[in-house]
Amino acid sequence: MKRLLTSVVVILMTLSLNAQNNPPQLYLLFEFMQVKGENGSDYQQVEEFWSGIHKQRVPTNQYSDGIFGR
Repeated sequence: MKRLLTSVVVILMTLSLNAQNNPPQLYLLFEFMQVKGENGSDYQQVEEFWSGIHKQRVPTNQYSDGIFGR
């Protein structure tokens, strides 16, 4: 019984090591937001504000590796 358990553990460890050899896959995430008519101008102001922040951060590479960086 001990030999069987040891064999199973070794096989599982070998399989998990092989699974880590695959290169990371890249994904694209698209989000869609629908704004009601009366909130359209407020939403546009927020988008313009954040657009300016993103334009400043991209050239200086201030994004972390979490979402945007490599």
